[in-house]
Amino acid sequence: MNTEVKVPVQVDGRTLTLTNLGKVLYPDSGFTKAEVLDYYQRVAPALLPHIAGRPLTLKRYPEGVDGEAFFQKHVTAHRPDWIRTATVESDSSRARGTTVTYLVVDDLPALIWAANLAGLELHVPMWRMPDVREPDLLVFDLDPGARPTSPTAAGWPRRCAPSWQLTAWPRWAKTSGGKGLQLYAAISG
Repeated sequence: MNTEVKVPVQVDGRTLTLTNLGKVLYPDSGFTKAEVLDYYQRVAPALLPHIAGRPLTLKRYPEGVDGEAFFQKHVTAHRPDWIRTATVESDSSRARGTTVTYLVVDDLPALIWAANLAGLELHVPMWRMPDVREPDLLVFDLDPGARPTSPTAAGWPRRCAPSWQLTAWPRWAKTSGGKGLQLYAAISG
């Protein structure tokens, strides 16, 4: 497939132009950008509830996972006018001024638009707009250390389970990086 072809598509009534669909983003498996877009489309029903309403930082891999990657906090100015953004005050020394204008991915068209930028990692805070810095998630980040073993990594969630069973918080687990695990609990306030 020619990687330079631009393909106009309709996603839930929004017009998008997808690019470089044949570009291999995961060289070890040959997984292309088209396959990444298909994957995001298929997992969107499970993914979107976790990121909707949250300012999003993309980790972009324009040359694939073996190439240079970068974090993008400020949403690009070259975006469709229907892409939702959120401006958040920032004290970070890396901020361009006193605010950051983030992408907010609430729906499938915005998710596909972000994935088309080779945004392979989606990073959101533990709070939703407009309640800036008022968390609605509690996260336990369990990294097993420099030389983890499967039993070591699996043991931490079991050690946390008794405490979690005392709460009525909805909770779930997800992988973190190459060897870690994160346990999430939905909280209010």
